[in-house]
Amino acid sequence: MSVTSGKQRLDRGIARGCGGEIAHFGGADGWSAGPAADGGLFEVARPGKVVGRVAWSRLGEHNRLNALAAIAAAQRAGVDPGISVAAL
Repeated sequence: MSVTSGKQRLDRGIARGCGGEIAHFGGADGWSAGPAADGGLFEVARPGKVVGRVAWSRLGEHNRLNALAAIAAAQRAGVDPGISVAAL
């Protein structure tokens, strides 16, 4: 049995028509989170547009990336990103 990477499985699923728009986050080509300032405040942005600022106690880059993933997934489901940012 061969080992298949997650990216290979994703590519196969997309080729079959599963899924939809791919949301990129954590880099310059998609959703991004600025560095956390005092109090955990960080900026959420898409290329060329700041969506809002989130202030929470969940420190660490991995938590900011999780927040971006949640915002992107909610937008795919029809939730305005500003509402997601406010909810966080």
